[in-house]
Amino acid sequence: MDDIRYYTNPARGKPPQLPLRKSPVRFAVINKDGLSSNSWRVWVERYGDVYIACRDHMRNQLKVSLHRSGQQQIAFTVESSLEVTEGNRFFNRWAEPQLAPSFRLLFPSWSLGLNEEVREANSEIWSGNEVFIEGADSPNATVVSFILADEQVTQVQGNASTLYVATLTTQPGRSLLVIAYEVPEDPIAKLSAATMADVDSKWGERLHETYGGETLGITVKGIAADGGGYLMALPLRVR
Repeated sequence: MDDIRYYTNPARGKPPQLPLRKSPVRFAVINKDGLSSNSWRVWVERYGDVYIACRDHMRNQLKVSLHRSGQQQIAFTVESSLEVTEGNRFFNRWAEPQLAPSFRLLFPSWSLGLNEEVREANSEIWSGNEVFIEGADSPNATVVSFILADEQVTQVQGNASTLYVATLTTQPGRSLLVIAYEVPEDPIAKLSAATMADVDSKWGERLHETYGGETLGITVKGIAADGGGYLMALPLRVR
């Protein structure tokens, strides 16, 4: 497997050296045709809590929290005033896994749909991106993982080619590793198809009446078998 390539933002001056070591880190995944994912941000708060959020289309709506206490979650933000159910803004909650990434962002090739025109129209957001990770071609997908580890851990095993995007100190003796790598896309494709079928069966008619012919955004999220959370943002083309 070839090394994962990345591109830096000329608007930010001198290209940074990876892994980045200063919070916040802003990144996106982009394919060879110039189509990208949303822009994402990861940062560490003063007392060691880690947060991950979208910077553009879902801005101020959804946030991933990896708390120093070990409590981790995907939730609507307080600012959005949105709720999953009445009085509850949490989608998924889990305890920090010991031998797995705390969280993963999944980027299959069909999830990359933002072109240069869209990014230029939102230049105040996209000009802040430090890193564009080159997305995998089918039959592989790109994964960006967030791993909490002791500070002496600087590399992880399990992937032939890994891009170390960032290493951020979270508290004395502890760090967050942000890494990108490729995986076979088939399990992600099955997860995506199952989610789309579920959305269509529950909301298809209402979506068609309200948004027929438009492309919306949908997030697929949950807890993996190894105990970590995951999220995938996908375009939903309403028939």
